[in-house]
Amino acid sequence: MKISFIWPWDKAKWVLPNWRDGHRKVIEELGKVHHVDWFIGEDAWKPIQGYDFNLFWDDGSNLIHHNIIGKKGLMLTTGNTVRTIYPRDYDVIYCESQPIVDMVKSAGIRAVKAMGTDTDFFTPDSTIEKSIEYFYPATFSPWKLQSQIAHLGNKLLCVGTIQPDGQEEYEACVKNGVKTEVGYFPAEKIKDYYIRATNVIIPAIHGSERTV
Repeated sequence: MKISFIWPWDKAKWVLPNWRDGHRKVIEELGKVHHVDWFIGEDAWKPIQGYDFNLFWDDGSNLIHHNIIGKKGLMLTTGNTVRTIYPRDYDVIYCESQPIVDMVKSAGIRAVKAMGTDTDFFTPDSTIEKSIEYFYPATFSPWKLQSQIAHLGNKLLCVGTIQPDGQEEYEACVKNGVKTEVGYFPAEKIKDYYIRATNVIIPAIHGSERTV
C-alpha cells in the first residue's frame, strides 16, 4: 500500500530529523509495512495521485484539503484545528486524546483514538524536593508565547529548541533573566523537571490537549 503523508509547513524540513512526538511514531509504524512518502512545504500543495491513502496533518488552513484529498482521506489531529478544518472531507480522523475523539464523534464523524499521550510518563514524587518554581517545556516559537511569561524571571525554567522564527521569544527570556536550556533532551530529563517543578505552564493555545 502507498501512503502519502502531507505536512504543509515549510519549517518541517528542519524539525523532522529530531521530531519524536506521536505523529512521527505513526508514520514510522506505517513505514514498517507500507510504502510511505512525505510531502512537505511547497510540495504538499500539489495534487497527490497514485496513493491508496492520503494522511494529513491538521494544518487548519482549509486550503489544501479539497485539492488533494483522496478517496480514503485520513487526518491526524491533536484536536486544535478540528473546529476549523472540514472534517467531513475525511473518512477517518485519528485523534490524540479521548476528549477530542468524543468531540469528533459528536459531530457524526468517524474518529479513532491513536498516538495518545504516554500517561505513564509522569508520576508525582513527594520525596523529591521542589527546586523549580515554574517549568515550561516547549520550543521557543511565537505561538508558544514565552515572551508573555518572561516576566517571571529566574523563577521560570524554559526548556526547548529555538525554532527559526522563535529567536525573539528566546531573547525575551534571556532579557528577563529566565533560566533557559536549549536543545533536544531525553525524556527522563524532562520527566525529572516535571517532578521537581511546583508549577508547569502550558500554552493557552495549541498543544494543550496533548500536554501531560
